Amino acid sequence: MKRFFAVATPGFEAVTAREIAALGGEDVRATRGGVGFAGPLELAFRANLWLRTAAEVRLRLLRFHAPAERLLARRAAEIDWAQYLGADGGPAAIQVSTTRSVLRDERRIAALVREGWPASAPATAPAPALTVADPDAPAGQRIYVRLVQDTCTISIDMSGDGLHRRGYRQEQSRAPLRESLAAALILALEWDPRTPFLDPMCGSGTLPIEAALIALDRAPGLDRRFACEDWPGAGAQTWAALRSEARARIRTTLLASIFGSDRNAGALGVARRNAERAGVVGEIALERRLLADLAPPPHAAPGLVLTNPPYGRRIGDEEDPTAIYAELGRVLGQRFRGWQAGFVGQDPRHARAVGLPVRRKVQFLHGGLRCWLEEVELG
Repeated sequence: MKRFFAVATPGFEAVTAREIAALGGEDVRATRGGVGFAGPLELAFRANLWLRTAAEVRLRLLRFHAPAERLLARRAAEIDWAQYLGADGGPAAIQVSTTRSVLRDERRIAALVREGWPASAPATAPAPALTVADPDAPAGQRIYVRLVQDTCTISIDMSGDGLHRRGYRQEQSRAPLRESLAAALILALEWDPRTPFLDPMCGSGTLPIEAALIALDRAPGLDRRFACEDWPGAGAQTWAALRSEARARIRTTLLASIFGSDRNAGALGVARRNAERAGVVGEIALERRLLADLAPPPHAAPGLVLTNPPYGRRIGDEEDPTAIYAELGRVLGQRFRGWQAGFVGQDPRHARAVGLPVRRKVQFLHGGLRCWLEEVELG
């Protein structure tokens, strides 16, 4: 039994925890910024392949008390680094963070951890970087060393590129949502894929694309590779079996329609190309439409309206976002009785402009902004 940690968008940890529990994770614990869980290594492979809302999965290698450099170096040397880094000990990057600990010199801490790595075999082997790595950037391997009040936790990244990178969003509009955040919004509202989904300001199409992937039961990581696949003895047969199982689960047809609209023809073009790369272009009805003209699709049963309107610095001073939210509230209240509806906002004035009773609200961070997902009552 090993321990893992899935990095999640602050505010949606409970959603990620539900995903992990559904995959068979044990001792699932949501904390600020992520979810800890336990299980065999294969469970973490499956989590990388299937988690829609996580940014990264890490394997916890060791946790211990480290009030002195000598102790930290000795305990870090106990880790069988060759399992993860190979005989040459690299290439890899170490990211260190400290909070109220005796040891504070991040470069020194990284050097102490590096002392226990395998000696470089060929003289030309790339030296590990003793720098702070960008958690969202590609890397060979990433090691995380975290000291909080002299308790040291050493983990290794299993994902490589951020899990939000599904591979389809090579273009985006001015107001993009990360794929993992879009999925979190959908799953937080507990959308039933047997009912229609509609995004009236779809931009580059991330919300309807993620809805289609959910409805088709398609693993979000099916078409990408993960850092842990490069570990010595990572289990190529296990990965092949997991991917084969995932492909066998994909549904061939939707149980209900998925719609996306936007007033911007250029954004719709981006949405179509993204949907094509995601393999769901035939599953999403995209059309150019003003928000004022929005109405339920003909003959469609009630479903979910979910959108990420332009707001704040994401649209600059070109238009009044409050007016957009007011129009959204008017259209939803008059034409979507019986539907479920949710939207993203950043300014309390936006919610007041919508003018509909609030059913629930989830606060989260998006691009450095404090935002919220609000579900409203439509009668």
